Amino acid sequence: MNFNKLIICFLLCFYYQNLNAQISILQKVITKVERYENFSYKEHVLIKSSFNPKPIENDEKYVFLKMPNVKYNYFFKQDVNGSVSTYNEAGLVELDYKDSSYSFIDTNRYSFDNTLLGYLNQLKEIVNNPKCFEQKKDTLINGFFCYHFIEKDVDSTSNERGDYLFKHWFINKSSNNVTSIIYMWRMRDAGKNLITNCMQSIYTDLKFDQLGINKSIFNIPSNFKLKNIEKRSLLPTGVIAPDFVMHSTEGDSLTLAQLKGKVVIIDFSFIGCLPCLQAIKPMNNILKKYKNSPVEIISVYPQRDLSSIKNYIKEHDIQYSIYFDKYNGSKLYDIPGYPSFYIINKDGVIAYSLEGFVDDFEEKISKIIDKQLL
Repeated sequence: MNFNKLIICFLLCFYYQNLNAQISILQKVITKVERYENFSYKEHVLIKSSFNPKPIENDEKYVFLKMPNVKYNYFFKQDVNGSVSTYNEAGLVELDYKDSSYSFIDTNRYSFDNTLLGYLNQLKEIVNNPKCFEQKKDTLINGFFCYHFIEKDVDSTSNERGDYLFKHWFINKSSNNVTSIIYMWRMRDAGKNLITNCMQSIYTDLKFDQLGINKSIFNIPSNFKLKNIEKRSLLPTGVIAPDFVMHSTEGDSLTLAQLKGKVVIIDFSFIGCLPCLQAIKPMNNILKKYKNSPVEIISVYPQRDLSSIKNYIKEHDIQYSIYFDKYNGSKLYDIPGYPSFYIINKDGVIAYSLEGFVDDFEEKISKIIDKQLL
């Protein structure tokens, strides 16, 4: 009995010793960045998704300056493939060097949270929770031997849906710098289809407390003018629906004029849009409900990659017709965001429009269709 207790005590001591060592490594990474007044880095991003078989790659640059009295406690500047935005007291501002103009963008939290500093801030909140982390074998990344930790934000073993959200942290063993983060997540859309995604960030050229990094570099250039952006809104009801040419995945063309005499639901969507995914199941249900009525459902996508669209149709079991155009339709219909929907009556006149997906979508659209079929 005493021997068993001794074994248990030994195992508990070993567990807590490893846990403390793990926490110590992660805290060193956090505190290293926090003790500097400024830092910068380069990031190469590779994104793979079940939405699109072709990976997306970005080259990004970031600069941070500690500013304790502002939101996030930092000013930051980001350059993503040449598109520059800066965060200062005014908020997040996108700079357009082509016409020397700027515009405010309402993605402050999203932009910050997806930086290395944002990830470290999130790490700080959960670093002492042993259930959130698992240390794996050391790994060679980008020529450096790295500690490897898995951060389990959502674990498939603890939810019925089978979703997961993991971050793989690779930390340089000699410098305590983050070398890479692999962000992996899986979720189910409204049609209960599994969607898997993987985003890898490789961080290089980390520099700390550089000369010349001061408040002025985050300012809007003095010769820049505020961009005049006209807010788009959907076309009003009662007007003739603009005609345009769409193309199917089989190469056939279609115009709205060919559908005159039918009630037409047009869905403007794109691959990679979660609210667009949520609309698929109710749209399939509407198609089934009105299969013996003069009702046509078409979905218009801006993508021209036929293999991606075909894979998307198959993966999400889309029953209605998918067409694509090169934003001609979205321009004609003043699409402000995705998804957007129009219902066109038998005479080719807009009877209803909706921006975004809503919970009672199927019921709402069905009522409008019923009214147009009278």
